[in-house]
Amino acid sequence: VNTHYPGDHTYGNAVVGDGRAAVAAHERLRDEAAAAGLGLTGLWPGVHWGDVSVTLPHLTYRDRLTLHLGEGREAELFHPGPAHTTNDTLVWLARERVLFAGDIVMPGCTPFVLMGSIEGSLRTLDRIGELAPRAIVGGHGPVSGPEVLRETAEYLRRVRRIAEQGRARGLTPLQTAREHGPGPFGHWQDPERLVGNLHRAYAELAGEPLGSPLDVVGIFGELVEFNGGVLPTCYA
Repeated sequence: VNTHYPGDHTYGNAVVGDGRAAVAAHERLRDEAAAAGLGLTGLWPGVHWGDVSVTLPHLTYRDRLTLHLGEGREAELFHPGPAHTTNDTLVWLARERVLFAGDIVMPGCTPFVLMGSIEGSLRTLDRIGELAPRAIVGGHGPVSGPEVLRETAEYLRRVRRIAEQGRARGLTPLQTAREHGPGPFGHWQDPERLVGNLHRAYAELAGEPLGSPLDVVGIFGELVEFNGGVLPTCYA
């Protein structure tokens, strides 16, 4: 199952998707992955990516899909709407009460909603909480308990709050990020993502539809600028 489209979560399709396994994903992911191609490798050319290629999902769904895995085990796939991206998939193992959250939840890592939605992410976190998972497997970071939902929501609410303040004063997202910094979340990996998250918050405050496209390349340049001109390290 591809939980969302960026290459660090889909390039492995080329290894398992050659007939040995069927790859499932939300229907929007297939289009997004095809459009993105191998662009991620160009962003970090110094990484040894190996012989990667784009293999698109074989099975797509719109709202929900149940995979029957044998021995009474079912994996329920559902699309929560715009959150980390516009094509996220949550995977819920009800019997085990284990949730695979993709990058909607990344314990110890800064959330990133530049290609998704702050409001949508907060709704999704509430929805996950209602499932009462015993364990949550994020797209990055260690396996965690439900406490990660509260921590992630607190970060996103802070972003929205400082975006409201910065926008009211006529500051750009980059200026707002420089003024406030990551605050109590500075110990999380990739704090420079604050810039991208503020751009998303500004768009939503302006009434843009949740998940509407933004200038990802240009904003990523601001993210690098905020990071002292240093490209964030890629651990893919």
